[in-house]
Amino acid sequence: MPLNVTLTEMQQHPLLTDAGRKLLQDLYEHEHGPRFNHRCGDRLDAAGLERVRTYAGLVKAEPPRWTPGEPPAWVYEHAAHCAMQVPVYRRNGLRADFQEIPTVSREELGRAPWDFVPDNANLDGLILYDSTGTTGHPTDILCHPLASSMYLPLMELALGIYGVKLEGGPGRMAIMLAANQKRTWTFASISAYLNQAAFAKVNLYPTEWRDPADRTAFIDSCAPEIFTGDPIAFDALAALPFKLQPKALISTSMTLTPENRSRLEARFSCPVLDIYSLSEAGPVAVSTSEGYRILPPDLYVEVLRPDGSHCREDETGDITLTGGRNPFLPLLRYRTGDRGRLTVVNGAPTLTDLEGRPPVIYHNDQGNPINNVDIYWVLRPFRIARYRVHQAVDRSVRIEISRTFATYDEVRVALQDLFGTSLPIAVEPWSDTTERVVQFTAD
Repeated sequence: MPLNVTLTEMQQHPLLTDAGRKLLQDLYEHEHGPRFNHRCGDRLDAAGLERVRTYAGLVKAEPPRWTPGEPPAWVYEHAAHCAMQVPVYRRNGLRADFQEIPTVSREELGRAPWDFVPDNANLDGLILYDSTGTTGHPTDILCHPLASSMYLPLMELALGIYGVKLEGGPGRMAIMLAANQKRTWTFASISAYLNQAAFAKVNLYPTEWRDPADRTAFIDSCAPEIFTGDPIAFDALAALPFKLQPKALISTSMTLTPENRSRLEARFSCPVLDIYSLSEAGPVAVSTSEGYRILPPDLYVEVLRPDGSHCREDETGDITLTGGRNPFLPLLRYRTGDRGRLTVVNGAPTLTDLEGRPPVIYHNDQGNPINNVDIYWVLRPFRIARYRVHQAVDRSVRIEISRTFATYDEVRVALQDLFGTSLPIAVEPWSDTTERVVQFTAD
């Protein structure tokens, strides 16, 4: 089956009710709505919804309580399954000591994502997700609708830590995902898990609306319970004069600085959560006053030195994951490319000194901002294995690339279409041999 197959409404929303269908239609036909350019749904049937609800019960009943360096019992069963069924792990073999199992990297995933799919996996429902690769490796992630819907119980858990309840329910919008990019997918959907409440992804970029003023009118009309997005999108959201009072903002994808958090809390008068999340694993941890508390009960986290040994509690190392709920991407000692320290706070495993993904805004030759995700979309057709982009104070741009079918001149011309023809753009060969690379930087 081709990966870009178009699904019917029943396939996208198997459990859609009349109320949900009306809400979805109202959103797509809203007089102030954005230019939605995509359609998708949760694809949950009755059995799938029950599995998500079961997972929600597990999330509430069994929070992570393991000790760093002492894997819970399920980890060994998971490792044995991976060694038998998953090609990339089978090549490494099963070891009696979990800490002797070789680690794998994002570079290996980017090179051959199919090697991470278990031999016995049922490929029905497979989704291909593009990850921008903020640590140097743009990657195709193979995912499943169940794994996507299981984000919601983890989001509810994170909100509950801040005293916020996500209610959902028919006829209302539960979540609005805000972006601020020149190009991205936008859509509206209905969540069976949230009892027929709506979810919408909107792009606040002015040209993606019939009238820029429609952004404020649409948000006030929809009145989402919470906003999700990244710090760049939230800056654009904060500039809009809508009257809505959200329950919370959830920042993902990029590091939320304390200054940005304070500014957003003052603007919206609500909690602002920073969730450490990855395309490969979903939500991992939520920020608290003590650090980033690990959320999923089915994820084991290590912090490792380059040789694979465990770091001390006062030592920063590579954040490494085992477990997860994506049947097409079981993780076994997977180095994320992010760094931090691992400790236990009040019995809960917690990451501190997290070195995640700093928000970076570039500027074109007219001084207008460019989201780093827009650079990803420009470079995506060239299938570059690794790249990093830097903009200097004088706005000149330097990009280092490795392994691509394109010529350097083709890459430069594509970037000039985004940055403007008057800015110098240098394309150079990849020169770094370290695993963790900050992909987008600017002076």
